[in-house]
Amino acid sequence: MKNIISKSAFFVAMLSLLLSCEKSVRFDLPSPEDQMHLNVSKESVEISFFSEDQVAVSFSWNTSGYAAQGRPVNYSFKMDISGNNFETSIPKVDVTGVNSISFSPSQLKSFLADWGIQDGTKVMVEAEVIASLAETESIETQKYEKPEVSKVTFELTCLQEDIQIQTGGKTYVFVNNMAFIVVEDTSDVKCVSGSFSKTISVPEKGLWWFGLDYVNRTINFSRPQMWMLGDADVNGWWLGGMPEIPAADDSGKIKKWNGILFPGEMKFSLTFGGEDFTRPYLMPLVENAPLSNAGIQYVPAGNPDYKWRVSESDAGEYNITLDIENMTISFEKLRDALPYREIWICGSATSAGWESNPFPLKLNYDRNEKVFVFDGHLSPGEFKFPLAERSYEIPFLMPTVVGPDGLIPVTNNDSIHGIEVVNGAYDHKWKVEEWEQGDYILKVDTINKQMRAQKK
Repeated sequence: MKNIISKSAFFVAMLSLLLSCEKSVRFDLPSPEDQMHLNVSKESVEISFFSEDQVAVSFSWNTSGYAAQGRPVNYSFKMDISGNNFETSIPKVDVTGVNSISFSPSQLKSFLADWGIQDGTKVMVEAEVIASLAETESIETQKYEKPEVSKVTFELTCLQEDIQIQTGGKTYVFVNNMAFIVVEDTSDVKCVSGSFSKTISVPEKGLWWFGLDYVNRTINFSRPQMWMLGDADVNGWWLGGMPEIPAADDSGKIKKWNGILFPGEMKFSLTFGGEDFTRPYLMPLVENAPLSNAGIQYVPAGNPDYKWRVSESDAGEYNITLDIENMTISFEKLRDALPYREIWICGSATSAGWESNPFPLKLNYDRNEKVFVFDGHLSPGEFKFPLAERSYEIPFLMPTVVGPDGLIPVTNNDSIHGIEVVNGAYDHKWKVEEWEQGDYILKVDTINKQMRAQKK
């Protein structure tokens, strides 16, 4: 019994001792003395758009105290806005084996962008190099020690600059970091800001798009995109519906477009969409220019506002070629086309019906196929295509071949019908028999003067 009591007392005593030790043990590790003495090459660093993309700032340091003891050490480098406690630091850089690190202007600009720092704002930046013991010692001899840390701060600014392009005695301004310029002498193109300037090597003359990349501090240029604008196009003056004029080859200096020009006016926009008509354009050299006028000019903000005019007799299918190297344009008419930018459908076979003042259904225009399209249901009855949303005292598109009753069956799959414009001389129509009713796609081709009916 005494042995049992004695053993119990021993275990209780040992447990108390262990608990007492757990409460009292504290690891208060001292920070090693900074023997690396991190040094920055400049106390104040300014980044200009025109800075050469080489070393903007560099850091160097001595060997750590641990390494001086012959112990294996891993080095790492961090950098952040002062006061952020390196919570938004650049990704940690492993610098083991070297005693320096450098950064280019573009790298610093990228860091500032990531930190949300605007151009023209001065910020204090803190850098640190960390020497940590490498885990190469045996577990028996290894002991935990704090890393050796060395820090330095410096001032960093990315200058806010008013950058322009100069060529041929003209100055072009950047809007939303882009500009359009006409180059006549490829050796005379400079990007300037105050006393700074940089010569741009442009390979060919003509119209170019220039863009500023503030992060990488580069000036990019290419042949610009362009879109047709005006009521000579089916989409009229809608900035969100302008057809693009595609490049004819990889150089981009020749643009070609094929399609229908309606009676009206046209010019070329160098930007797409939006609601503001104050934008860069390509225009003719004179007001109300005929399609024979071959000269084109670049107008930065739409003033003056010159346009090509397409007459009733001019309307038709065209190949348009824009040479933005030599700043010329040509209009090649392929054939006449019915000069109607809107076509409608009405009749007892449609939901519009026959009313004394009809409200016909408008067909959509397929720019790729160059046809007007009806996609809907046709019931037993008749239909034709009015060329306006008005009374019956207007021209209609009608079938050219009909039966004795003035009607022709719509038939069914992929049937093709000739069409013509009739203004009251007679009244031809398509008819939908009981067995033909259903959902149809009708494609009205005003170029080839055909209507194609496809039952779905």
